Amino acid sequence: MKNDIKVIILKIVFGVYLVVSLASCIGVYKCLRDDGNDNNNTEESSKIEAELGNHILFRNAIINMNGIMRNIMGVRTMNNVIKLDNGYCATMNDKTPHEVLESDASNLEKFNDYLSDRGIPLIYVSTPYKIAKGEEGIPLSAKGQEFTNENVDEFIDLLNETSVDYVDIREKMNNDNINQYDYFFRTDHHWNMRGGLYTYSIIENWLCKKLNCQVDENISNVNSYTFENYRKYHLGSCGQRTGLTFVNGADDFEIAIPNYNVYLEKSNNTLITDFIDYYDKDQLLKKSYKSSFYDRIFKSTTFGYINKFSRNDKKILVIGDSMAMTVYPFLALGFKEVNFIWHSSDKSELREYIENYKPDAVVIIYYPIELNSGANYCFDFGM
Repeated sequence: MKNDIKVIILKIVFGVYLVVSLASCIGVYKCLRDDGNDNNNTEESSKIEAELGNHILFRNAIINMNGIMRNIMGVRTMNNVIKLDNGYCATMNDKTPHEVLESDASNLEKFNDYLSDRGIPLIYVSTPYKIAKGEEGIPLSAKGQEFTNENVDEFIDLLNETSVDYVDIREKMNNDNINQYDYFFRTDHHWNMRGGLYTYSIIENWLCKKLNCQVDENISNVNSYTFENYRKYHLGSCGQRTGLTFVNGADDFEIAIPNYNVYLEKSNNTLITDFIDYYDKDQLLKKSYKSSFYDRIFKSTTFGYINKFSRNDKKILVIGDSMAMTVYPFLALGFKEVNFIWHSSDKSELREYIENYKPDAVVIIYYPIELNSGANYCFDFGM
């Protein structure tokens, strides 16, 4: 009986799938055909744009129907996205060649040596990959095709042969008996602000020891924050590839609001005394699945910040990718001054920047897939 119902549902979904696909193709074809009679007709061009807009809607419908069919059939892979037993989704990554990992470690060591000569400590923060180390809930069809944790293990072994200070957040979570999936979005490769706060607490501890300074104990205390929930606001990077249905709907999205007083001055000379102003408030009002809410909410937060209420006088330079976005606000709250450099930015002027800025410490926060691209480890300190 259950199999008969499943067959009926599949037939219905497949029928709708064909109708929508045909309608999409016919609509675009008609518009292009009609426009061929007058290429300079602005009105016709507008019609094409409108039809293409409808075509995108049809495309999304087709993708979501594809997701429904895969869920019904128990297929847990789509567009290089895999669905784990726990419902969390992730992408698969190839094995990084050993010579690339060696180059990454060597470049990081040269950067560390340069900073060490100037009395500036560095810590490399390796954030967890979305798929936990030792995860057994990978679909059978995808087993043996995902190598990110293996790449990280090999890279950490190489770092152990250097003087670079590092922290492997995977191991910290494991030692603290933390389920890392509690700190990740289901539809995204990014982690949430609770994961950022947890990681900040580890970085804070290292910085305070290295710099012999103090930080307000509220900063690293999860009970010092109200986490405002934006329900079903976020369709992450995996969901952007597969549509809503395959990943079983959108994620809730939390932002952290301190329950203590704050006073930050941004590098654009605006003040933050209500921490809601740290985020892109315009985006908080927009619920859209056309792009990642994570990217939209944090895209305008990588300013430099001066903390008027800081209990120390330390300047921290952060070099990071998008995983650093949930850690950075807590660093801004904990230390006198912070500045951010994107991992993908041109680092040819990094030496001059450091000489002028004179940070007390440098923190590098990278997601493991950065290991695949040696360019993000080229800090231009090879001499």
